[in-house]
Amino acid sequence: MKLKNLMQSLKKLIELDNKIFLFLDTAQEGLFNTLMSMISQDSNDQLYEFSDKSNTGKIGSKINRLRGTPTIFNTQVIDDTRQVRYQEKNRRLIHVIPNTSTEKIHSAMGLIGQRYGLVDEEYGIQVVSGADKERAKEIVSIMTDKLIDHSKLLGPKESGVKISFTKSIAHGIHKGGDIGEWGMTVMDRVMRYLTIITKVNMDSRPRIIDTKTGKFYPISTFEDLREALDLMGMASSMLRPYVAHWYNTVFLPTFKELPDEHHKVTKEIKGLESEKQQITIMQETEIGLTSKELAQKTYEIMNIPISVDGVRKQYV
Repeated sequence: MKLKNLMQSLKKLIELDNKIFLFLDTAQEGLFNTLMSMISQDSNDQLYEFSDKSNTGKIGSKINRLRGTPTIFNTQVIDDTRQVRYQEKNRRLIHVIPNTSTEKIHSAMGLIGQRYGLVDEEYGIQVVSGADKERAKEIVSIMTDKLIDHSKLLGPKESGVKISFTKSIAHGIHKGGDIGEWGMTVMDRVMRYLTIITKVNMDSRPRIIDTKTGKFYPISTFEDLREALDLMGMASSMLRPYVAHWYNTVFLPTFKELPDEHHKVTKEIKGLESEKQQITIMQETEIGLTSKELAQKTYEIMNIPISVDGVRKQYV
């Protein structure tokens, strides 16, 4: 009886520390909603309850204990900024949004064609060789081993890095104006980038060593900070790079060319003594651009054919 009770209360322990999750395609929104509590790091152990069938076919609930926090990499091109929980997801995950320019898209299309149209030897010579892939794997493996060895002596959530100019970074972000709570997220991301960059370069950085415990703390340099700021780029903004490029390349110049007069729709009618008169049917209250005008300018400036609906969904 005791054994039966123990089996019923049995929980599977899943260790997630030093684990990496790779989502190589656009994941469903529900996936990150499920992982959100794990990503938050509110506690070291998380209980995950799910439904399962027994050997007899009876449906019951089981519980897994999730311990630790994995590293998550997610790749996607679809814009998810309009999703309900995007703000929360954007705070808890570090986003790096590449600039998917037209040139990159054309280059990728060419590579896709070569992937299917060339034999393995030709593809390896012209695109990427097997030796380069193995070398990349070896570099990642060595780097991962070094990071794990460095963190073994550290306490939970201890960065293990010495940064001498943290107050200057915080002051620089404060000078950007009243950015509210979002400033804490920006500061957190800068420090995360700076910490991992310093760790990656720890072999060539000065360090503080605790001779009693063996702990060592690589010291961040201004070179690390510059690289962190370069990586931040658009990462702390909810504006995607291609939207920012379109805004600066198409929208702003076109808006500045607008006359000071409001757009209006007129109609010509015959007045007294057969004289023609112009009457105003409607007039905009603010000076602005229509989606049709923006679509036309997008084609003229960026050479991208796009519909009126496409401008509204993709850029506006």
